[in-house]
Amino acid sequence: MPPHKRPEGTDGGDHAYRMTVEQRYKQRAVVRKRLRSLALSNITCTLIRVAYHALPLLLHGAYRPSPADAFFAASGVSALLFLLGSGLGRAHREKLWMLKAYCFINIVLAVSMAVSVYLHGTVVPEEGSYPALLAGFLHKEAGLPADVGTTITLVAQGILDACWAAALAGATTLDLTYLRLTRDTSKKSK
Repeated sequence: MPPHKRPEGTDGGDHAYRMTVEQRYKQRAVVRKRLRSLALSNITCTLIRVAYHALPLLLHGAYRPSPADAFFAASGVSALLFLLGSGLGRAHREKLWMLKAYCFINIVLAVSMAVSVYLHGTVVPEEGSYPALLAGFLHKEAGLPADVGTTITLVAQGILDACWAAALAGATTLDLTYLRLTRDTSKKSK
């Protein structure tokens, strides 16, 4: 006996073409669409951060693992959980535990990025850190003064951290809303 599958178009995503649809199904479809776009922006921000943190490897050929590597791994896991848990756009029951795990990981990442943005404004970059290495490269290759190179790299890192934290916070907020709507819908359908 095949597993229970919902017919096509029953996820609420076609609410714009129907005459009467309950509000909770409309909300769920709209939130799901926004959540998908925010998750894609989260993945885009992560790829930009990976490129930024790969600069020392490309410039100097040396690799030193950093705490940022753990953020990238966690972000990749959260994106995978979202893609698997959301059903990749198919109209079937989502795996809510995966979406809850995605939400939890995003909350942890958003808090850690908020701390990183705070520390970014209060801590001078250490020797061997990404901003310091990139500033040294700009000083040596582009002829910029060391202070200007440090300022440019610190501003770039701050902007990247703030964008990633905003994308994570937005995705987490929408994910919590989606989980609440899913819970409300399943309670009312029983």
